[in-house]
Amino acid sequence: MMRHLIVFAKTPHPGRVKTRLTPHVSPDEAAALARAFLQDVLAIGESLPDCDLTLAYTPRGTRPEMRGMAGSRWRLRLQRGRDLGERLSDAFASHLLRGADRVVIIGSDSPLLTADRVREAFEALDRADLVIGPCDDGGYYLLGLRRWPRGLLQDIRWSTDQACPDTLAQAARLGLESAVLGGEYDVDDVGGLARLINDLRALPASRAPCARAELMRQGRWDR
Repeated sequence: MMRHLIVFAKTPHPGRVKTRLTPHVSPDEAAALARAFLQDVLAIGESLPDCDLTLAYTPRGTRPEMRGMAGSRWRLRLQRGRDLGERLSDAFASHLLRGADRVVIIGSDSPLLTADRVREAFEALDRADLVIGPCDDGGYYLLGLRRWPRGLLQDIRWSTDQACPDTLAQAARLGLESAVLGGEYDVDDVGGLARLINDLRALPASRAPCARAELMRQGRWDR
């Protein structure tokens, strides 16, 4: 069985990532946090020996920088499409139609995501056609498929609290059996950042070590 994990990420350039954290966080600090989150998520993939790994990046022209962040197991692939739905569709279709049995895509905004949760997603695909990990804001941090149904990600209200419900409804219309994982949260705004800091204080130092180190470097740990 060929399992494929894809991480979707923006190259962490100041002013281009985590813009909802500003003005509470400077553009340089926001980019540094985005880089740390991505490093923690990439480490999850590297802990899964039975997965092929792809880092799907944007924007065009930043491949060398992303290559420098990703280990040797990671293939790099430019995200292709006009919106998130088209980019996800392109990634799923290109892998599932070329031999992958299970494809799971995760973002880089949930540094507390664990390898166990990703394994759970792949295991869910043994019995379901689609697996989804909902976020508190109505989006999702993970989406997985074992076959590509054309049109699945059309007419989704992206960047709203309806993205996850829309995707599950579309899956049902297409006759797909869906599995829903436990919830997580993305760190997109200052509230999410405060939540992350509080959660990390209660967790072992091995959880999200890059995010933890960057928060300490910025002096946010004790605020």
